[in-house]
Amino acid sequence: VLTGLAGGLLAEAIAAKQPDPIAQIAISATWWHAQAAIATAQERGDRGVDPVTLSQALVPTLRRWQQ
Repeated sequence: VLTGLAGGLLAEAIAAKQPDPIAQIAISATWWHAQAAIATAQERGDRGVDPVTLSQALVPTLRRWQQ
């Protein structure tokens, strides 16, 4: 999930011709992934979060932080 998230953010940055986005993308993708995992673990328990559930939590997690 984290690799796909970072790859998607990188593709967007390249398309927007942002200069040297690698460090910021790594930080953003890791933060977003962690926040989604934390939110999902709080809802489902901390015994583990499967990739499908985690990926489904990414958009709602970002929406919560944009408010």
